[in-house]
Amino acid sequence: MADTAIIEAPQSEVAIHEEVSPLVLIAQAARDPQVDTEKMRAIIDMKREEEDRDAKRAFNRAFVAAKKEIKPIVRNKRNDQTSSNYADAMAVADVVDPIIEKHGLALTYGTEPCDREGYYRMVCDLLHEDGHEKRYEADIPIDKAGIKGTVNKTPTHAFGSSMTYGKRYIKMMIFDIATKDDDGNGASEEPTIDENQLQKLRGQLQATETDEALFCKFCKIPTLEDMPLSKYEPAMTRLQNKAKAGAPA
Repeated sequence: MADTAIIEAPQSEVAIHEEVSPLVLIAQAARDPQVDTEKMRAIIDMKREEEDRDAKRAFNRAFVAAKKEIKPIVRNKRNDQTSSNYADAMAVADVVDPIIEKHGLALTYGTEPCDREGYYRMVCDLLHEDGHEKRYEADIPIDKAGIKGTVNKTPTHAFGSSMTYGKRYIKMMIFDIATKDDDGNGASEEPTIDENQLQKLRGQLQATETDEALFCKFCKIPTLEDMPLSKYEPAMTRLQNKAKAGAPA
């Protein structure tokens, strides 16, 4: 019996060496009637704020790492109506999705009510596995008509087409993805306008009541988002001149 007493450690001593989580300490303190509840609430809030900061740091590290790996995407499709090339949704997904998944990121899409007639408001949440997320949104024109303005889709088809366009453009916007043509010899990147320039163009289009699809046809680009940087200043100048003169673009 004496030997047994020597090798057995008191239970309280074992507990001293165990790592106790902050949540356990909070739970223990909550059962103590002498604990100040206001101080306890403040401690819990501080703990949550610390966790949120850690999650945001992890999100930012993952985003920056993914952004560094995403290279310009080859325009793999041809739009004969506008005589231009573009990268379709599959080309974008093939490049982007494996990279962001590797870094613990994921995209989820949805819609919200939109106060702009003829548009869907698409929302996209960029999620990180540690809990932080960031929301993006864009108003996407309803893709119900062809380049000449003639309706050529059912409402269901128009919704599906608009969502496909929207997801592709939001994904490219989030990661600031450039596209390039492939001439078989490693063609150099042809940068497109950024989000700020895109919004300025759209603002001028609305101010001058210029149809976006027709303006894209005039500029020989599939969509406004695909406008090459070299065409931005001439396009803005033309719209600004139209605003001053009140004449068609």
